[in-house]
Amino acid sequence: MSELPTGIVTVLFSDIEGSTRMLQRLGDRYGQVLEEHQRLLRAVIAAHRGHEVSTQGDAFFVAFGSARDAIHAAAEAQRSLARHPWAAGEAISVRIGLHTGTPTPLPGDYWGLDIHRAARICSAAHGGQILVSEETYRAAGEGQPDVDFWDLGRHRLKDLKEPEHLFQVVGDDLASSFPPIQSLETPSNLPALTSSFVGRARELEEVQALLRRADVRLVTLIGPGGTGKSRLSLQVAENVLSDFPDGVFLVNLAPVEHASLVAATVAQSLGIRERGDEPVLQDVKRHLERRHMLLLLDNFEHVLGAALIVTELLSAAPRLKVLVTTRAALRLTGEQEYQVPPLPVPEGSVDLATAKSSDAVSLFVQRAKAVRPDFELTVSDVPTVVEICSRLDGLPLALELAAARTKLLPLSALSKRLDQHLQLLTGGGADRPERQQTLRATIDWSYTLLGEDEQRLFRRFSTFMGGCTLEAAEAVLDGDGSGSLDVFDGVASLVDKSLLAQAAGTAVEERLRMLRTVRDFAFEQLLATGEADAVRLRHARYFSDLAEAAEMELNGEHENDWLLRLDAEYANVRAALTWLLESEDSTRQGNALLALRLSGALGRFWYRRSRLIEGSHWLEEAIANDPGGFPAERAKALYNLGVLLEERSQEQRAVQLFNQALSIYRELDDGKRIAGTLNSLGVAVSAMGELDEGRLYLEESLTLKERDGDTEGMATSLGNLAVLAMEAGQLDRSVELFDRSIELSRRVDDGWGVAIGTSNLAVVILEQGDTVRARELATDALSRFRELGDRDGVAECLETFAALAVVGSHPELAGRLAGAAACLRAELDSPKRPVDQEWLDGYLIRAKAQLPEGEYEKAVSAGKGLSPDAALELASVSSSSWESSPSQE
Repeated sequence: MSELPTGIVTVLFSDIEGSTRMLQRLGDRYGQVLEEHQRLLRAVIAAHRGHEVSTQGDAFFVAFGSARDAIHAAAEAQRSLARHPWAAGEAISVRIGLHTGTPTPLPGDYWGLDIHRAARICSAAHGGQILVSEETYRAAGEGQPDVDFWDLGRHRLKDLKEPEHLFQVVGDDLASSFPPIQSLETPSNLPALTSSFVGRARELEEVQALLRRADVRLVTLIGPGGTGKSRLSLQVAENVLSDFPDGVFLVNLAPVEHASLVAATVAQSLGIRERGDEPVLQDVKRHLERRHMLLLLDNFEHVLGAALIVTELLSAAPRLKVLVTTRAALRLTGEQEYQVPPLPVPEGSVDLATAKSSDAVSLFVQRAKAVRPDFELTVSDVPTVVEICSRLDGLPLALELAAARTKLLPLSALSKRLDQHLQLLTGGGADRPERQQTLRATIDWSYTLLGEDEQRLFRRFSTFMGGCTLEAAEAVLDGDGSGSLDVFDGVASLVDKSLLAQAAGTAVEERLRMLRTVRDFAFEQLLATGEADAVRLRHARYFSDLAEAAEMELNGEHENDWLLRLDAEYANVRAALTWLLESEDSTRQGNALLALRLSGALGRFWYRRSRLIEGSHWLEEAIANDPGGFPAERAKALYNLGVLLEERSQEQRAVQLFNQALSIYRELDDGKRIAGTLNSLGVAVSAMGELDEGRLYLEESLTLKERDGDTEGMATSLGNLAVLAMEAGQLDRSVELFDRSIELSRRVDDGWGVAIGTSNLAVVILEQGDTVRARELATDALSRFRELGDRDGVAECLETFAALAVVGSHPELAGRLAGAAACLRAELDSPKRPVDQEWLDGYLIRAKAQLPEGEYEKAVSAGKGLSPDAALELASVSSSSWESSPSQE
């Protein structure tokens, strides 16, 4: 066997589609077919300078030093197979997959992720089809003689965490028409639907047809509240999943109070992290620009001021489509409006079969069965049920609310009460759409049927945005905290009557939610009673207390649980801050204090979740709204604002804020806060190049923390001093300091402190020449950062592994890891500090010198194409082979 190519290699996998069935049909003749198939492929492989790595039965594994050679070999193989006169009288269909990468060579073989990717691409193809990865497509270049490429978009393949961007090879004498790619489910965050979808066959077909038209990219489902726009949109989204290879993603705008927060909400739904000072909308556009995706924006009517964001996204991402639910059109160019009608209701006298075929009646019956499993529509019930559906104009929400009452009322009584209240309550202003008036009357009717305590709970629940836990409901809804209101039973009753719903929450506790249409009505009732401010104040106090409790846990073993809890309550946090900062002068002083408390307690959360811009905004507002008299709370807000600004590379402003906070803390003689602020001040000053001054601040901070026995704080200051020692070339001193810092972090269960200390220590140990221990430390840190979800830390570890790869004589791997880290940093807008970048460049320059001209750049480019998970797996798996590699030191 000739020597296998190394470096950039294009891998080809092929096999016979349906070989097992063919063997059963042909019996002994199959052996001749297999022999002819192998002879034909081997001739083509040899003619195009391919290297047969292995053959198992009907499957070939071939390596090429050139992507062009591999593609032409695949095309010629399909042509040769198609024109061959098969002795058995039955032609065979072979599927072929190609991928270009840098697999690790072994004697007569390869291993690594690139091999698995090529095999999975082959498995996704159909007989006669040639699929190639984006890497192979780019390596081959366009304009190939006799072949071209069709872009098939991104597809999820078995065992691969990120979607693959696939291309089909087409050309003369090559088959081109095949079924859809054999991929896994499309990426999606659509919720699991807890109720069946009733009717709407025509609407489903029409909206799906609109989304599939090439000239339609924005579809808005329009109608008054309660027409079922959201439920229809979710069913449409489920049905068209396979049309969007890069996914279908829901953005729930119901909890969003201001148009200015729409872009951030879209980013959060897509899993996009903020990038420093750059507007988050730019991050979203960058994320979407090459993706073939459907974005579902639900409940847009109250944030119409953000409509132009939709235009910007569509302009930036030519393959993006957007589906919107709203009570009013967006009025954008290219918008395709679709009015969502109520469910059709039978007219006149109808029989049982006709009634059951009605969408409105079917919905009512199904929802009645949900509360009364024995409910059955009988011939005698048909006139009454049809009358109810007609009175409610076939509005889905109204039908569901009415059906929930069948648990308590016979159909005749339900119809009578509904008739009375619809006559009495016509729904407010004449400028409201007619059906919205009817829905309002229906909700009002449900409200009047509640007992006094239930009504009180119903009104007060409207204070919550995005739902809440039962614990929060009990704290906020019971006015004096005496337990005079039975919140538990009252909430259960409201859930039974479909005025509240249960929704999935954290692993700790389920959540309760109120539909926005119902919440709007409930909040009007709350305002009318004059108790709104008192309830809002309890709401703000509860979430201030929650934020302060969470703040104490965000460096401990339960950090992730508390981060998830704050994520779930973030709409409530925003609502509380908004009200506190906009309250009337009569309550301003007390509310200003709460605003300082709440925003100050969220500083660490905003830092951990990289919500730097929004966090800075709230802190700035709270500080500006402070009338004075709250020095401790003001100092804390100043300090946290400084931390967020420092993370955004605004060190000069951060230093000013830290000094202001420090001055207040000195007046208050708050030793713990003084020490913490000195630590941050030392880091910020050092980042501005004043290393000696920064060291003095850090040493003063450490002295105070040692005096007070602040173990966690000591660990932080020691770690920062260790970084300064490392930068000064005092490696032994740096190791000593990092060891002490890590030990103290372990003592107080500070997982993040252990991770960052271990990551930095790995770099120092590497500089001392102990690559084995450095690798162990980097692996440990990488595992910790992945568990914490800290992507900045992940990038640091990838760079350390790149340096280790250079020392271990793997320059190509070093380039790939460096490329992956650079891509991740660009996504996070988290550039490496100049002094750290200089250290890394020293290794990467050596890697480049060890490779033929241009190969290092190819490796970096290949690394940038890796997903973070693929890069981490490559680093983790590859490191096990470095132990036996000769050092270049």
